[in-house]
Amino acid sequence: MIDKEQALKLAKLSMIEFADDELNAIADDLSNIISFAGTIQNCNADVSSFNNSTEPINAFREDEIFKFDVTREDLLRESKTTEDGFFKIPKSIKGR
Repeated sequence: MIDKEQALKLAKLSMIEFADDELNAIADDLSNIISFAGTIQNCNADVSSFNNSTEPINAFREDEIFKFDVTREDLLRESKTTEDGFFKIPKSIKGR
């Protein structure tokens, strides 16, 4: 399904580097993944036939709204770097 050229294109789009001799194995793996996804898609996933003997229980607490007595300016004042009223963080994606 997936050939070496398509695997290379996906690798470039994903910013992943593979050795040339690895591309055939990557193409085979991707083909297997797509084939498996097709198998799962053809499964009967009708859950209406399942019989739950108990009702679901929400084990989590209710959300509580808590108001802090801190202004935006107070929070920004604590930051090392800000710009135009926002926190400024280092760039985390290379190449852009």
